[in-house]
Amino acid sequence: MCCTPTSSPVRTFIRRYVYTVLLLTLAVGCKSAEDLFSEGQALEAQGRYAEAAFRYVDSLEKEENAAVRARLVEAGTRAMEAYVAQIGAALDAGDPVTAADRYRNADELLGAAGGVGVALPTFDTYAEDRRATFDAAIDALLQAGADADRAADYEAAIDAYDRAALYDPAPMQQTSLDAARADSYAAWSEAALAAGRFRTAYDRAERALSFAPGDRALLDLQAAILAAGSIRIAAFPTETRDSRATRDLPRDFQEALNDRLEDDVWSQPPLFVVATYPPDVRRAIRGLSGGDERYGRRGTSVELARILDANLAVATRVEAFEREEDERKRETRSADRRGGGTATYTYVETDIDLSATLAYEVIEARTRRVLCEGDVDRTVDVRLRTGLYRGNPDDLDLDRNERRLFDDEFLEDEERDLEEALRLALAERLGNRVYTCIERAVP
Repeated sequence: MCCTPTSSPVRTFIRRYVYTVLLLTLAVGCKSAEDLFSEGQALEAQGRYAEAAFRYVDSLEKEENAAVRARLVEAGTRAMEAYVAQIGAALDAGDPVTAADRYRNADELLGAAGGVGVALPTFDTYAEDRRATFDAAIDALLQAGADADRAADYEAAIDAYDRAALYDPAPMQQTSLDAARADSYAAWSEAALAAGRFRTAYDRAERALSFAPGDRALLDLQAAILAAGSIRIAAFPTETRDSRATRDLPRDFQEALNDRLEDDVWSQPPLFVVATYPPDVRRAIRGLSGGDERYGRRGTSVELARILDANLAVATRVEAFEREEDERKRETRSADRRGGGTATYTYVETDIDLSATLAYEVIEARTRRVLCEGDVDRTVDVRLRTGLYRGNPDDLDLDRNERRLFDDEFLEDEERDLEEALRLALAERLGNRVYTCIERAVP
């Protein structure tokens, strides 16, 4: 397939224009100079002079041709005459915005033709009249935006200000447009906050800040939005289900997993989620009446969440852990002895797979309703390379990599790294699941 068009995420007014231009550009790239010339002639015969002129430009960019150049002059001149007439008609009708659009169309044609060495004719005061029309269009759109703001139609207001920015605003005009957009987004944000649409409110305040960086009132507005819309959670240390499914769990795995969750997940919540400080959670557990035997029950988690003034309790439990070994290779190798002679040892490659399942629940503290629950499964693997020798491996003359085959400390580090990789994977997946669940509860 020669060409595949793509879409552009811009506002409706600009998007249609950009998409049309993109389609034409992609189509042009697939055609020969002769094809483009023929298309231009057909368009010119229909009185579509601007389109014809652009086809001629595209043809000349592919291949120089005097006949094409002559047609560009003719079609381009007629197109410019049509633009001038449209500009005059729009101004007579009191529509400076349409007139400004026609000036932009004319600018595009002049630039394209100039790019292939053709200077199309314009009237003597083109530049001055263009600037005056752009100024009038900006003023009209600023007024239209202000009217839309008063009607609380903030989307229409922003569209008006964004459109005004297309007409080459002077520095003072740009300042006015930025201020207008900041005010419009701020008002939109406040309206959304009043309606309890916190995410929309925060986003609009963020956009307002893009036009008024560091504005104290806008920063305070964002803080107020977060304070009003955030959900406070209490994430409790992971427990372990005492069963055959977890009998192979390494002794310190659970404690290290809790550390990883505290460091990488519960201490880094997304917007609109506030996680209770982990030491405060542990302090509340230690103060729990009834001892450790109560901890881990759903009712206890809810009770602790209430004590910690949290909206949600997050409880997790290791449901299963499995370690599997699969020997992939075994061979006999020779090595020199340090004292002379040779010896043989066995080289072994073994795949180690670690897998674990975490169950989680997110529970509303006030109603005890389970907001969401599920399991997180992750598996990690490594290929361990070990050596077996009946004597003292230090007697063998081995290079660094070969010596590691008999280095118990190195092999233990490989195993610990694998366990840490599993904890990282579990923590990442659990955090994604839990926070996605909680974020859905924020309007």
